[in-house]
Amino acid sequence: IGRRLGIKSTTEIDEMLSLFHELGMVLHFTGTDSLRQIIVVKPQWLINKVGCVIKDSDVHDYPMSLEKSGLKEDLNTFLHSGIASVDLLHHLWDNEQCEFLMDLLRQMLIMSDWKFNNETKMLIPSVIKNEHVFDARIEADSNVCVFDFSSSFLPLGVFERLVCLIVQHSSSSSGTEPLIARNFSQISLPKRNGITIMLVNEPKLQRFKLVVLESENSDLAFDIVASMLRKIVSEAMHNRLDFSVLFKSREDQKGMIEYNEAKRQKLKPWFRDEPDAKNSSASGNKDNEAISDVINVDLTTFMEYLDKLD
Repeated sequence: IGRRLGIKSTTEIDEMLSLFHELGMVLHFTGTDSLRQIIVVKPQWLINKVGCVIKDSDVHDYPMSLEKSGLKEDLNTFLHSGIASVDLLHHLWDNEQCEFLMDLLRQMLIMSDWKFNNETKMLIPSVIKNEHVFDARIEADSNVCVFDFSSSFLPLGVFERLVCLIVQHSSSSSGTEPLIARNFSQISLPKRNGITIMLVNEPKLQRFKLVVLESENSDLAFDIVASMLRKIVSEAMHNRLDFSVLFKSREDQKGMIEYNEAKRQKLKPWFRDEPDAKNSSASGNKDNEAISDVINVDLTTFMEYLDKLD
């Protein structure tokens, strides 16, 4: 189109594509080189492709051809655990632009790589239906951080995107396989000597909890999860979602303490004694700036930033 109209500058073509994307005339994503190479001129095509994978199986059937292709077991695993084999995805997408579609879902924080047990699969948490019954006794003997959205609301997909980011971070070291359910995740982070965290989704209360089993790692676990949440709010919610943060320390059973007060008290183990700006901007208020530089970078750079945290 550009050449036909005499537009030869790459910058002008990029500006044209950006404008057409904003107007909804085409879809052009620039998060990675592979995405940048594809221009979707029929948005309904993309909607249909995503809908081939992410749908309510109680309402919409998956194709009968899966059984003939030997992928019936792969489908059952996917519907139970959200973990899809690459072969299953290729089949559902009719082997059409599969790398582009997988890359796009990663960038949208809907899918993450699942690299455990010497396998490479894909995790899509939004299709999981089974729920985990969380043992409240674990929380009573652990350090707990609450991300509270009750001042606004907790949209569908925020918790699932957070799980995607944490699994992507965890799978970079091929560590212990996470436990993933619709409302719960237990994941080992590849930091220090290993950090085991639990995420408990409580949508009726418009909040979710971060539970850290090892006290000495609570500060780093919070840095990682809070940074990921801010990334999601920036990328998926366009910074239009506020939340507050509250803490409970296993050593101090006074109840939940609001973020600013916990920071002032240097509440252990969430805050370090030494001067450190890392914790200074983790809550969801718009005036937080300490991690803004990494929130606004591409996903690859953001994940590299998380790898360097310690």
